[in-house]
Amino acid sequence: EKLAAHYLQLLESILRNPSATIAELGILTPAEKEQILGAFNPAQPEAPPAAAFHQLFEEQSERTPEEAAVVYENDRMTYAELNERANRLAATLRASGIGRETIVGILAERSVDLLVAVLA
Repeated sequence: EKLAAHYLQLLESILRNPSATIAELGILTPAEKEQILGAFNPAQPEAPPAAAFHQLFEEQSERTPEEAAVVYENDRMTYAELNERANRLAATLRASGIGRETIVGILAERSVDLLVAVLA
C-alpha cells in the first residue's frame, strides 16, 4: 500500500511539473511529510540563553571567594584572587582598545598566569 501511495505521489509530482528532474520529484505523501516534520522532529522548546563562562566564574567567586580556584605546581590561588587578577588584566586590555569579539593571542607556558589571561 505504501509503495502504491508513493507511486501515485510520484505520478502526481510528474504531472504538476513535467520538466522536473528526478531529484526534484517528491514521493512522500502529505501525511508522511507531516509525520516527518511533526512526530519525528517535534519543535524544541527554546532553551534559556547559557551564561558565558566568565559570568559563571564571577558567580562562583562571589559564592566561594576563599576556596582554591586553581592549584598548579607550587602556585595556589583563591577564586577571589584569580577573579581580581583576571579583572585587572581585562581592564588593561580594554584600556588598550581591545573589545568584544576581538581575538587576542596568548603566549604563555602552562601556569596560573595562563588561566588569568584566558579569563581576562
